[in-house]
Amino acid sequence: MRLEKSFVVAIALASLLWAADPAVGTWKIDLNLSRVRDPATWKSSIMLVESEGKASRRITITDVATDGQTKTLEDLEITDGKEMPDKLNPGRTILHERVDDWTTRTTWKEAGKPVKLIVSSVSQDGSKMTEYLIGRDENGAFYQEKRVFHRQ
Repeated sequence: MRLEKSFVVAIALASLLWAADPAVGTWKIDLNLSRVRDPATWKSSIMLVESEGKASRRITITDVATDGQTKTLEDLEITDGKEMPDKLNPGRTILHERVDDWTTRTTWKEAGKPVKLIVSSVSQDGSKMTEYLIGRDENGAFYQEKRVFHRQ
């Protein structure tokens, strides 16, 4: 009986750990492995991902430019697959979707048309997050980036 209880507890604990969001944690960009627009202007980027419940997480990104200027953005990501107004970009909508346990996809739309897409994947060992980003800038020019982050 004692062995059975231990087994049930172990299974319950394993399922809780398995269900945890692998992106939760602190991440630092690796500029040597990343391909970003205007790489000469980047000094660093730190991303903090915090769980806010089953289908949501708080994202705080702090970017430091080579001139020393710091910019911090914070957003609540709800990965329920529903399009909603984007609080950081008025006039746009945003859609967060969980593709699988390791991957999310975020789409921004303007006037109903996609203008930016980020696909974020955490490596199976949980040590690296890679973001692939495509979009159009404020002048309508197409761009794409690859951002590689390491868990801190």
